[in-house]
Amino acid sequence: MNYIENYGLLTDDPYEICISKIIDSVLTKFKHQKNQTIELQIILEKRGYKEDQKLALHLSKIVLNGTLIHPNSISKNILIDYEFKHKKENINGLQLADLIAYPIAKFMLNQSINNPAFDIISNKIHLAISNILIE
Repeated sequence: MNYIENYGLLTDDPYEICISKIIDSVLTKFKHQKNQTIELQIILEKRGYKEDQKLALHLSKIVLNGTLIHPNSISKNILIDYEFKHKKENINGLQLADLIAYPIAKFMLNQSINNPAFDIISNKIHLAISNILIE
């Protein structure tokens, strides 16, 4: 099953695709907690004014309308907050994302290449590798 079969052809922007997938995963994980408030804080690395505005618009649409998998899940008990931070602010989460993004991308592009960094992080990724490869 690929992305277009799951979500339709909504965007070709990898940042929008990733943020939608992350929010879907979080909502799926916590959908059984109907009486608790879930607060999702998203920190995004600034890329440029135009790119940041485009992603902010995408996030605003998710906050207002939900996602394709969870169209009615964004309600009073699910709060999504996001902000853009500059790389030079040295945010730990952004630094960690930088450290793991390249090994994952390298693995996805060519799984036959020796990739010791991916070998270290692969068992720490929330979503099973088989699920990543299917989508």
